[in-house]
Amino acid sequence: MSAAVKGGLGLGIAVVVFNLIFLGAGMHRNPLLGFLAIAIYIGLTILFLVLALRKSRTENPYLKQVMSSVVLGVVAAVIITIGSIVLTTMVFPDSIQQQSEATLEFLEGANLPQEALDAQIEKLESLTANGQAIQGGIFTIITCLVVGLIAAIFVRKK
Repeated sequence: MSAAVKGGLGLGIAVVVFNLIFLGAGMHRNPLLGFLAIAIYIGLTILFLVLALRKSRTENPYLKQVMSSVVLGVVAAVIITIGSIVLTTMVFPDSIQQQSEATLEFLEGANLPQEALDAQIEKLESLTANGQAIQGGIFTIITCLVVGLIAAIFVRKK
């Protein structure tokens, strides 16, 4: 099994476990903690990507390192998407609704102009477990590509 596939499995499992803890602890009810979650997702992505790229840095040229980053992202995205759907529809079926309600409360207290508030309410009403899971998967692939483009330069130099 390649380092990219192993890294993707590791990243996917790590994110699903983090999501389980995040939802289980009720942290999804605090909109500000969403930013912390995103930072943790990016940190985990960087960690697993750099570890995977280091394992193959001597035999793989730059472009192959970038492709390995995408492979890692796709493997992780599949696991993350499936894990998110299971967590938000079966394990914590009220989590999307709770998250939307907490975000709406936060926005109402932020004294936004009515038009901006209405636009945000419309976005919240269209939020679904599947849609959110797919967005997370796409975000993972894009993040792996961007981080891979940068990390492959530095990993190759060491």
